[in-house]
Amino acid sequence: MATEHYRNLSLTVAAIDEHHAIKKALTHYSFYTNEKYARNAESSKFIFLGMYAFKGKVAEIMRKYIPLTGKQLQHYLGNVFKNKQLNYIYEKYHLGRCVRCGNDFILEKNRHIFAYALMGFVYQYAEEKHLLRFIYGNFLASTEHLIPGKAKNTDIWSQCIYIAKMFYNETPALKVEKLEEGYSCCVTVNEECIAQHESKSEAYARKKAIKKALLYIVDQHNKILNNNPIIREIRQKRKKQEAEKLAKERALKLKAYREKQQERAEKALKRRLERKEANLKKDLERKKAKAEAKKRKKAQEANRKKQEYDLANMSVSKRRHLQDKGILAKGAPNKKK
Repeated sequence: MATEHYRNLSLTVAAIDEHHAIKKALTHYSFYTNEKYARNAESSKFIFLGMYAFKGKVAEIMRKYIPLTGKQLQHYLGNVFKNKQLNYIYEKYHLGRCVRCGNDFILEKNRHIFAYALMGFVYQYAEEKHLLRFIYGNFLASTEHLIPGKAKNTDIWSQCIYIAKMFYNETPALKVEKLEEGYSCCVTVNEECIAQHESKSEAYARKKAIKKALLYIVDQHNKILNNNPIIREIRQKRKKQEAEKLAKERALKLKAYREKQQERAEKALKRRLERKEANLKKDLERKKAKAEAKKRKKAQEANRKKQEYDLANMSVSKRRHLQDKGILAKGAPNKKK
């Protein structure tokens, strides 16, 4: 089972079955108890490739496709390989199932080491197209690297300044003009207005103008990235996967709804059948009781007629005997002729 994990990971990231090599890349030297094996552990070589060769390949692509100055590209590259992104790589490819290290090794604080080892493996064994797909899909396809992860840059105007400097090498200016019925705010770069908004509230006009400027700059960045066929392919694939996921969720919800409706219908049918059965049972009991009452009445009528017949045809001696015992009333006429 462990071999299958390594084989699947190798095929996923590099489209090649090199499970022995990726197993070595994800095995830290602390895993070995034998000092000789620990000295010859190859994971450090893969980490070296990931930290310098792979990162250099990303830097080469950025220099070619992203129109920034050298200093800005350095900041961008630093954002691309920050710990948050390395942890994302670690979790995305489920490296926790494949890494091997010693018991005293603190894995949670050193996830980035295995992320770099994985990148080194991809750099060494993947073909050029698969290497580029791995780079674009995990590092350059999104725009979140445009914003630095520092607390001082979390306000929207600081973000707008940072991104505008990256793309235009100029600090943007925010101009506010008083109108007859409100305010007009405009964000300009090199004396060119890239976003403008009017409102009765000055604060709201400023906020909307800055947001529009951010969207405009990011849209320009997306246009540059969309000119790259590999990024277009990755985004289309991601969009298709999201649509398939949404369709699957809808299908599951529809299936659950239909199952619930069917369950309700079955319960309602069961209740109707139970009521019908109870009513039928009650009706049978009523008919049975009615038949028994009719039978009893008939028997009582037959008994009464028999008593009348016996009384009418009773002998005088027997009648007198019954009268003496008090069974028959005295003075009852004898109808026997």
